[in-house]
Amino acid sequence: MRADLCSNGLVDLGLGRNGTIGGDAIGVGMRRAGDPDTDVLTTPNSWSAWGISDGNYSGSADRHSGVPEGMLGLSGFNPNGSTGALNAELFAYTPSGMETRLSVRFDYRPLASPNVYAIDVQVQRSTLSKTTGPTLFDMVLGFDVPPDTGDTHVTWNSATAQIPAFVTHMGCDGYHSGNPFQPAGAPATLGTTCGQNGQGTHVQLNLGDLAVGEQATFTMYVGVTTSTRTATIAIDTIDAALYATAEPASGAEAPGGVVGIFALSPLTHIPATPPPGHGRQ
Repeated sequence: MRADLCSNGLVDLGLGRNGTIGGDAIGVGMRRAGDPDTDVLTTPNSWSAWGISDGNYSGSADRHSGVPEGMLGLSGFNPNGSTGALNAELFAYTPSGMETRLSVRFDYRPLASPNVYAIDVQVQRSTLSKTTGPTLFDMVLGFDVPPDTGDTHVTWNSATAQIPAFVTHMGCDGYHSGNPFQPAGAPATLGTTCGQNGQGTHVQLNLGDLAVGEQATFTMYVGVTTSTRTATIAIDTIDAALYATAEPASGAEAPGGVVGIFALSPLTHIPATPPPGHGRQ
């Protein structure tokens, strides 16, 4: 699958053209700028996927497949040096043909905290759902952190000591397909380190009931630092409702050790904008 390099000069991201992180074609996952030995998402043990569902329709994309699965379609990918954007749609069958059920947009941008990148996500309803079932969003990162590749330890935490209500699953299955219809692995608990052997992060979000034109928005944060202390500082500078760190079994302070970061902001809803003149007498 084609990929492009996105960098703020301190962190490099390999952006797959289907919205995943980790560009196999360019050999960059997520690393300290220009340093392949610090890449936490580039070995054969690493993984990245995302997906969305609405009622009984779903779709997903992963870093090794150029074509999305299920009812997910891509309509545009625009990398631009330190930033990037992706547009996608979840389709549904109707008696009159295919219709766009949900529109999805990712915007990748650097932050003032240089060790972290933001991925702003907007999900907007295009048509009313004719089926039952929630609107779900999944994100998966299969970390493989140097120097102990194949033996990564992941720890979930929250600033409030609670899992946000819109998070329906939080786990360490770094090889999940990203499709919300695939059963999730065992749930993780806050403050407890998941096992070993290439653990990652998997979250599933319930985006709530969306009216036509309404948006659900949130931000995902990804990054890589060279110590636990700098990872903590980076997380403290963002609006994280939930976050995880991925460290080598020997610890981030070991020679060559780095820390992978995944974090999630609160979920917000933006009402549909009334058409011009609506409501005027």
